[in-house]
Amino acid sequence: MSCSQRLPCSLWQVLRGWWRSQPSRFAGGDGKTETRMLLGNHLYFVDAVKSGTVELIVIPVGATEAEQIQRQLVEVQAGPRPPPQPDTDTDTEPKPEPDGIPVDDTGGFRVLLLLDETADPDTLTAVDSLRTVKWLDDNTDDWRRWDRSTAETDGELDKEEPVWRRIWQAARPALPEGPQLLIIQGKTITVRPLTSQVVQELEVSR
Repeated sequence: MSCSQRLPCSLWQVLRGWWRSQPSRFAGGDGKTETRMLLGNHLYFVDAVKSGTVELIVIPVGATEAEQIQRQLVEVQAGPRPPPQPDTDTDTEPKPEPDGIPVDDTGGFRVLLLLDETADPDTLTAVDSLRTVKWLDDNTDDWRRWDRSTAETDGELDKEEPVWRRIWQAARPALPEGPQLLIIQGKTITVRPLTSQVVQELEVSR
């Protein structure tokens, strides 16, 4: 595997065997907090040295054809993201109304943590922290932590509970770009940016 010289390179760490994830709830799971074991002959971890786009090139040992080489562009963020620029395009996708997004009665207080590749390190740390997991377990009727690209893939949520599929169908068309915090109270979904202050946001909403 190599890092393209024309793009910001990263520090590679190669482990053999397994890696245990932080306790969380995954898209496609059964809704319970779980720790997943990632298995493989080699697990590769990339530590970004600066923000930018890095090209990962995977060349299998003994490869003889160009088709065997895998290339993947990855957006990396080392440090806080700059504040988003105002959107002046009037022809953009709809944004959630201040009153919230209507949904069929979900029967309680639920939270969806929606992450994507633009989440900064502080946000990822906060979302995966035991403090956040404990708050969600103690104060919500149910909650989820989803990867946005996975949730947006057809069929990935087929095994999810119907109430969460309804929530996703109602909220998806109005979701802004970037990591989002969805707070579901009965028949209303409130959408806020997901940041490192996730627990504070939730305490205010509760």
